[in-house]
Amino acid sequence: MKVRTLTDDEVLAAYEPLIELYPYVPPLIQWRIWEYAAYQAYSLRSPVLDLGCGDGRFFRAVWPQVTGVVGIDHDAGAVERARAGDIYDEVHLSSASTLPVASGHFASIFANCSLEHMNDLPDVVAELSRCAKPEADVVLSVVTDQIARCDSLSALLRVIGSGQSARATEERYFRYHNLVNLLSVEAWVELLEQAGLEVVEHVPILPEFSARIFMLADQLWHLPTDRGEIGDLVSQRLAQAGDFRSGFRRIIAGTLDLDRVRTTGIGAVFRAVKRNVPSANIQHTPSRSERADDHTGAPAPQSPANADIPGWLAHALRYRLPPGSALCVGERSRETADLLDVVGFDAEATADPSPHNGVHDLVVLDLGDQLDEDALHACLARTAEDGILLVRHDRAPQDERAESSLSVEICDRLRDWGAEGAINEPCLTGAFETVTIGSRRAPAAHRAAEVESAVKRASRQSIASTLVTMLAELSAIQRKLVASEERVSIAREDAKLRADLAELKEMLKIAENDRALRLSAIEAQSAELAKVTAERNRLSAQIEEAKGQAAAINRDRDDRLRAIQHLGDENGKLKGQLNEATAMVAELKDHLETSESDRGARLRVIEEQAETIGRMQAELSSLRAEAADEKIQPSAGESKSRTRKN
Repeated sequence: MKVRTLTDDEVLAAYEPLIELYPYVPPLIQWRIWEYAAYQAYSLRSPVLDLGCGDGRFFRAVWPQVTGVVGIDHDAGAVERARAGDIYDEVHLSSASTLPVASGHFASIFANCSLEHMNDLPDVVAELSRCAKPEADVVLSVVTDQIARCDSLSALLRVIGSGQSARATEERYFRYHNLVNLLSVEAWVELLEQAGLEVVEHVPILPEFSARIFMLADQLWHLPTDRGEIGDLVSQRLAQAGDFRSGFRRIIAGTLDLDRVRTTGIGAVFRAVKRNVPSANIQHTPSRSERADDHTGAPAPQSPANADIPGWLAHALRYRLPPGSALCVGERSRETADLLDVVGFDAEATADPSPHNGVHDLVVLDLGDQLDEDALHACLARTAEDGILLVRHDRAPQDERAESSLSVEICDRLRDWGAEGAINEPCLTGAFETVTIGSRRAPAAHRAAEVESAVKRASRQSIASTLVTMLAELSAIQRKLVASEERVSIAREDAKLRADLAELKEMLKIAENDRALRLSAIEAQSAELAKVTAERNRLSAQIEEAKGQAAAINRDRDDRLRAIQHLGDENGKLKGQLNEATAMVAELKDHLETSESDRGARLRVIEEQAETIGRMQAELSSLRAEAADEKIQPSAGESKSRTRKN
């Protein structure tokens, strides 16, 4: 088998075609571009079978020119969407384990990421081989067991100490995607080759770093909210964001830079070729046409050699093949040990595991309906490093279709004590019984053919063969019973739907009578709404105008306030000057009053001087008169001298 790894350019070349197909779903884009890139090296010859076809858009994106394609899917909605397109010549609603097509008809078979979700996987692969022509090409992609190792969100929860949340997250994710067949690459190859399909090439997809980013994004994407999933909200935000197309492409390119080692991945693409092999090596499941004489509608019973072994024993053998040592604990320990002895185990029965020393390949504990932690812990201690602990316990009738709280509690305890594997499995032969498979290492499941071969190699071959035959008959009876119950359930549902339809028709008649009134009311409400809208627009315009006016008024008010502030400053200056002037006036008044007093004194002095001068003039005049009388003429010099004296 050739291993082909993908280059950066091959992966990025797939981005543009798929961003159109899944525009705002990053996890789905990241996974699909690896598949698309791997498929580009292959061509399909018509006629082609597309198993798990969905709506067919991805098939058309990968092989736009291929014709003569038949699609098969178990989902009615997907089938309707596929039929509405022009991709497929025929689309069938069918289980993959009983394909409604002729043997050796198809030259190519395609199954994209579908086998890991399907129950009865050996039957499905056998059907693929049956439908293929000799030398037909089989191209398919699957999820591998590496996906659990790259569980980023659960790992983060464990780092922060929330182990219980981590386990719940793991279980919810794998249950959400119905990942029931997580096989290693080697196991996938072996499964295909046992059905006559020679695997010629393996392409690993999503290596470690891409896988861890994908797992974190996909787990967060599918977390539930009150309005759906977180991814619904994220997708809306991405649609409103900027250039998502080029931005996310750069993220993909950056992730590819981290993935230098690409020889392993959480997914794988295989190309196989149908070889001519003896029919005895291929498990054959009859087609619908081959079961035309089965008027019950139930699947025809398989031969004992190909039947699955049901019940707790089937689960024990699925995870641990004989021979080996077994320890059976509980009230039914002897009965359990006898059955395990028949199928090849060296079984020992006990009611209490604590006194026993040593370890066993298989330990079976019968708990009933209550958790006995001491017994559970002791049994795990008695389980070999690569052994299996199978715990049988009851569940209430109302929990028949749901995982019981006891199942969850047992898994939690086993994980707390270091068990890597803790799986709850329904018990087909016990209506209210289930089993929990625990192991120190993650267990690997064995195929029905391997179980049958191991049981028939047991020492008591005749008894083992009888047991296998009885269990096969029981399985066939049970399948018929399930089919019968399904028909009864469908009939009841049909009657209920008919009653609901009649009620809806009556309600429709009543509604039609009132329809015209409702339409009239709607028209009136529409007219009123138009008026209200117009009035609202008018008021909005007025509000905008008022806002403009208010802004102008605010600006004018600010200007006035600034002017008033300036006037206040000037008024303060003038008040200061007025106070200074008032002080000066007061001072001048004081000076004036002082001056008035001095003036009066000076005037009195002047008056006195004037009076003196007047007397002197009078005296002079008198003297002049006397001189005239005496006819004395004073000389000029004497006159001047006298005058100076005066």
